[in-house]
Amino acid sequence: MENNGTYFNNGTFEIKDIFDIVVNNLLAILLVSIIFGTVTYAFSKNFINTVYQAEATAALKISESADSSKITYSDTMLTQQLVDTYSIVLKSDEVILSVKKSLKSATTIQNEKLKEMITTSGIINTQVIKISVKDVDPIRAKDIANQILLAAPKIISKNFEGANLVPINAAKDGEPIYPNAFLNAIIAFLLGAILVVVIQILREYLDDTIKSDEQIRQMFGINVLGLLPEISVNNIGEESKTDKNGLEEDEV
Repeated sequence: MENNGTYFNNGTFEIKDIFDIVVNNLLAILLVSIIFGTVTYAFSKNFINTVYQAEATAALKISESADSSKITYSDTMLTQQLVDTYSIVLKSDEVILSVKKSLKSATTIQNEKLKEMITTSGIINTQVIKISVKDVDPIRAKDIANQILLAAPKIISKNFEGANLVPINAAKDGEPIYPNAFLNAIIAFLLGAILVVVIQILREYLDDTIKSDEQIRQMFGINVLGLLPEISVNNIGEESKTDKNGLEEDEV
């Protein structure tokens, strides 16, 4: 990072200048990126609870007496509306209480918290409802999803005349969905690299000193007749002291 102010020419900044900054600061970029990625990976693995998701499915059953050849568009829309309605019922207080009565592992979870763990939705253009449960315990996530699958049809049949919900697939042990430590590390690695480049660009932009005669030619369009050598203040003091001593010796 020693080439401050050497990339901006006449107030402009080109793509190749960014490339030059990256090349000249490659070691710093790699070092910061590796630190960011490593720390993020370790933090994700050791300090963030893994969240698991279990899924079960059920379907709205159409009356067997219905003539499929006479099903109209309105009937199809009504079925879709019922799917949406049942999706809401699956998270109702009655279903939640049934789950908590049947599962000891869920009794310590508050009702609102349990509702937040459950997601229900109808699969587009089908009569199928998907029940998803997110939890830090993969087995409890599975048990809650399966208990909803058992309790919901009875509650729906009791409250909706002629309604019928049929379980299709029971849930299995939840699979981890968050955090993705590897993905987080990659994102942190890239952010670290971008941070170094941005900081270096800002340093270049804010540094208005002239580093070479080539910069003078580019900025002002004039040629340089000569350059003065850089003289250290300490060297001047030492030279003055030497001259003084020399004079004193001559006088003696």
